[in-house]
Amino acid sequence: MPRPNKGQLMVLLLSLLAAGCVHPGPAAAPPAPPAPPPAAAPAPDGGITFTAEVAAGPITVAADDALLGLPTAVYTIVEWSDIQCPFCGASYAPLASYVSTHPDVRLAFKHYPISGLCNPEVEGVRHENACAAAKAAICASQQGRFDVLAGLMFANQGNLAEAGLVELEKEAGVYSKGFTTCVASPGTTQKITRDVQAGVAAQVEGTPTFFVYGAWPSRWVKVGGGPAAITALIDAARNGIVLPEPTAG
Repeated sequence: MPRPNKGQLMVLLLSLLAAGCVHPGPAAAPPAPPAPPPAAAPAPDGGITFTAEVAAGPITVAADDALLGLPTAVYTIVEWSDIQCPFCGASYAPLASYVSTHPDVRLAFKHYPISGLCNPEVEGVRHENACAAAKAAICASQQGRFDVLAGLMFANQGNLAEAGLVELEKEAGVYSKGFTTCVASPGTTQKITRDVQAGVAAQVEGTPTFFVYGAWPSRWVKVGGGPAAITALIDAARNGIVLPEPTAG
């Protein structure tokens, strides 16, 4: 693949709140206005401007996070996701494909279901199958099959009710007595709770929310714009293009 030159590189990182699955607030409260996006910074050597924001809270890759790619990768993407969220579904396959062809990149997956059934930060149930799907993904990860089941679930978001989800679990080769025991385990629910708590600390307000490490030295940066923007940013860093400083979180 030819190396992109600076004039060809165009990275646009959009505010995630403008396009994503945002959890609903209390029914009686009027909706709050969306937060303004970070100030735009000029792209190196011209090109389209982009926005990037230093992470406002701590970002870590936990030992029980589903991980695509190698632990030794130079670049890390951390995603808070909801398996029933259509924006998350549109993001998963491109990022999984990119990681599979770039051994210097890894993707860590954290859960933030937009459902009060398992997410204490959400009031009401917008995505009624998101909690069950998250539990299935966690248990598939314990079998080393997260990528298989997650790919199937994201590609079949209209078939995540109980019977359909079992079909996908069987197709992924994870369904068993041990798997169903794992799904029902309090520890699996606790994993979702820990992911949500970590998301709150990082000021996650909707899905998908992405953070990238390695494109800027020694900093986690919250980025938007979806897989195309994230992969272009990492490609730029890999090719030695100095990116403008991100704004403060």
